[in-house]
Amino acid sequence: MPGFDWMAREHPALVHLPIAASLLLPVPLALSLKRPEWIPAGRLLAWAGFAGGMAAILSGFLWARNMDLIAPGALMPAHPGLIATHEWLALSGIGAGIISLVLVEMKQFRPALVAALVWAVLWGAAGHWGGKMVFPEPDAISQNILSTESPWATWVLPKSS
Repeated sequence: MPGFDWMAREHPALVHLPIAASLLLPVPLALSLKRPEWIPAGRLLAWAGFAGGMAAILSGFLWARNMDLIAPGALMPAHPGLIATHEWLALSGIGAGIISLVLVEMKQFRPALVAALVWAVLWGAAGHWGGKMVFPEPDAISQNILSTESPWATWVLPKSS
C-alpha cells in the first residue's frame, strides 16, 4: 500500500500500547464490578487497546507484505511457522478485544472481563512470538548489545582496568 510504508516499519513501536492496554484492562473491569468509579478507566483502556490494536494489525500486515512473507493478494502467510502463529494470535486477540469493547459499551462488565482476559492472553502470546521472530537468540543479542565495537560502548560500558 503506497503511502503506508512508514507504518510498516513502525510495527515494533506500535504494538506496545495495545498490548499494555489489553494486559491492564482486566484490572479496572474487575474493580468496576464492586466500584463503578473504575468504569471510565476500563472504557479508556478498551478504546485505546482497540484503536492501537487496529494500527498494530495494519502495520504488521504491511510489514509482512513488504518482506514478502505474505503474497500479493493474500491476507495470511502461505507457509506455517512463527509468522502465521503470530498473525493468528493477533487477529484472534483483536476479535476478543472487539467483543470486550462492545460489552464494556453495553455495560456488561462481567462478560467484558472474561473477553478482556482472553484478549490479554492472546496478545501476550502474540507479543511473545513476535519477539521470538525479531530476537531469536537472546545470548547472541546480549553479546551484540555489550560489544565494545559499537561507537557508544566506551560511553556506556565501564572502563576495565
